[in-house]
Amino acid sequence: MFSFKLLTRSIATAATLVTFILVLSFYGAFQCNGGIARPAISREVPFRPLPTADTAFRVAIFPDGAFAPGLVANGGLKNRIDSIYEKEQKLKVEFFVEEDPERALSLLGEEGGADLVWTTVPFLTRRYCRHRGINPAAVLIIANSRGEDAVFSRRPAKSVNELKGATVACVRGGNSQHLLLFLLRAAGVDASGLIWRYTSTDSDARSLLENGRVELGAFSTAGTPLPANVTLLASSSAAPKLLPIIFLSREETVLTDRDRLSRFISGWFRGLEEVRKDQAGTVTLLSKCFSMDISQSEELLRGIVLTGYRDNCSFFHIGGAEPISFDYLVDMHRSLAGVSTALIPPCEALKNTDILVLLSEAMKKSPPGFDAGHSSKETMSFETLSSPVTVKFLAAEYLIGQDSSRSLDRFSRLSLLFCGTRIILNGLADTPENTVYTHTWGMRFYSIKKHLADLGIPGESISIGGIQYAESLAGTGNHAVTCQLVK
Repeated sequence: MFSFKLLTRSIATAATLVTFILVLSFYGAFQCNGGIARPAISREVPFRPLPTADTAFRVAIFPDGAFAPGLVANGGLKNRIDSIYEKEQKLKVEFFVEEDPERALSLLGEEGGADLVWTTVPFLTRRYCRHRGINPAAVLIIANSRGEDAVFSRRPAKSVNELKGATVACVRGGNSQHLLLFLLRAAGVDASGLIWRYTSTDSDARSLLENGRVELGAFSTAGTPLPANVTLLASSSAAPKLLPIIFLSREETVLTDRDRLSRFISGWFRGLEEVRKDQAGTVTLLSKCFSMDISQSEELLRGIVLTGYRDNCSFFHIGGAEPISFDYLVDMHRSLAGVSTALIPPCEALKNTDILVLLSEAMKKSPPGFDAGHSSKETMSFETLSSPVTVKFLAAEYLIGQDSSRSLDRFSRLSLLFCGTRIILNGLADTPENTVYTHTWGMRFYSIKKHLADLGIPGESISIGGIQYAESLAGTGNHAVTCQLVK
């Protein structure tokens, strides 16, 4: 017999099921890789009330020369009446020290926490999923690495391949681990070929290496002397663009508090101008802000590469782009960390360039060195720390006659990450007879050299090595050219 009650129950069940499916669909669209995450409105991550005129713009930093422009513009951690921020920007700024990047990022989601926080691209890619409710967005690159992250070995190594099977101590997800992962990737060495021993701090990793309990150590040397009785294989001074320091803000802040954020960034670039003019005064100010002696504050500035407005435009793809961009580094570090694309949104959702675009006209009226679209590089580098690199990086092989432009483009990005490196082109022939240098080989080398030069590699850094027989090409009728990075 037909039951009206049964029909009603069936309809209610079906409606509940449809509602559940719709909720999951919307969640997937906005929270997974197919969409852009938005701030969660909850007691844990509340929308903030609009600031009053007396509300200070709070910025989390750590003891480093990268923050010199802001501190100079502010006259210290607390703003001074005669500071650039107060007089020119009509903005109250408060810097405070928070050395833990996890805690700093969390402050974006706390009432009275922070409006801007420091981080690095590797940390953002690894930890974004945990903090996605805050919806952090990169708004400014302030400096490239000054070389404090390094890889040390207790045994000599002439190539990255010789590191296979070694036990390495490092902080999981730290900058130094990403430096080592990058070196392995560049040399074509599988990271699983090493035995990873993770530590809580860089000091623990250093202790394990110095006590002979591991063969390799990847850790920061900031503020400490280099370890004794070990070999420095590489440091981030060799690839300063690999680990840039950036500022993060909540997207909500960019949308609802863009006037104060715009004045903060504009004042930051004015501070950079003052740092250029008075490095001695900058050193003195850093020593006061971070409670250290002059020699220590001088060390904070040594090797630092501060970035200006044009550098930011190139880095964030505004009106053109350089090969080593924010998007490129996010994708690379995500891949190095093994983070699934389902756990992190597209690069466009990890940055917000609204303020930099709004400042374009103002920057054109600023002193030389800060205008948009200028052809020369705008970086500020202090004396670089000595950092010998003894490893050779074999980047890739390309078969002549095939379309190698994509591979060469990847190689050019790799080589542009390194400073002070040379590129050697070596030929691989399919027969012993073809190892003789001929006009044909000359044209092959020339075409690759020209392609690399067109991608931004200085021609004087590219040289031609030799030609040798390769059994792997025997009988194929093909030739190959290897591009090798040598420090």
